[in-house]
Amino acid sequence: MDAAITHGSSGGPIVKADGEVIGISTFGGDTVNGQEVQGFNFIVPSNTIKEFVSQSGGSNEEGAVDKLYKEGLNLYWGGYYKDALSKFEAVQRLFPEHSEIDKLIENSQKKSSESKTLWSNYKTAFISYDAVAAVAIGLLLLFTFKGKKPSKKKGGIAETEPAREKGITSPVSSKDDDSNSESEASSKSNDDYIGE
Repeated sequence: MDAAITHGSSGGPIVKADGEVIGISTFGGDTVNGQEVQGFNFIVPSNTIKEFVSQSGGSNEEGAVDKLYKEGLNLYWGGYYKDALSKFEAVQRLFPEHSEIDKLIENSQKKSSESKTLWSNYKTAFISYDAVAAVAIGLLLLFTFKGKKPSKKKGGIAETEPAREKGITSPVSSKDDDSNSESEASSKSNDDYIGE
């Protein structure tokens, strides 16, 4: 042990360097010449405590007071003083002898009157509104696209022109031949003028 145990330490946890609780302190040695003797203290190991609890019919579970107190502390340190106050008042009703509860209630009352409303108090409302909006958008999209059916061509096959290969032209009728020969002649005569 590297910490002094004296009056008022009885029942306190004995903790290893890694945080493991290995027992509780009980009592120390007598006084010598009117002063306490440091280093002569007794500890009850955790296993022995578990046996005593089991023999008494109790169980090592978190009780209602512990749960409310822990929730209150989390709210208090998170800045939710009004919510913490209700938890601390419940602890006080269940366990009026609690050593810290009066001070925490007083501080919560003071801080809740000074602080502004935190927006995270409305987190549930925002999530609810977002969920309703998402469902509405989903239904709108569903009904919009469900009403439109894809158009079908004859026989289920789209009509397209056959692809033409490069350099191959489609056949021309005799009527078109006369007009083509005239346009070729006029384009040749235009080329002749450009060349001069």
